[in-house]
Amino acid sequence: MEKKKYLVRGKLLDFKKELLEDTFLQVHQRYVINTGKISSVGKSYVKINDIEIPVSKRYKEPLNKKLNVF
Repeated sequence: MEKKKYLVRGKLLDFKKELLEDTFLQVHQRYVINTGKISSVGKSYVKINDIEIPVSKRYKEPLNKKLNVF
């Protein structure tokens, strides 16, 4: 199966409104992630498919609540 990439233009907030709140979470000004795809969590990042995605201080608490990490 070939993986396809799509380039879209718009505001992240507009895309975020279209996503399921129980599945997707914003973790940084530039990143919204599918929480079901997280493979590991570090102090200031999450890993999805061996890619480190930064987690800003602003979004750390909502991420911890979502993942039941305290």
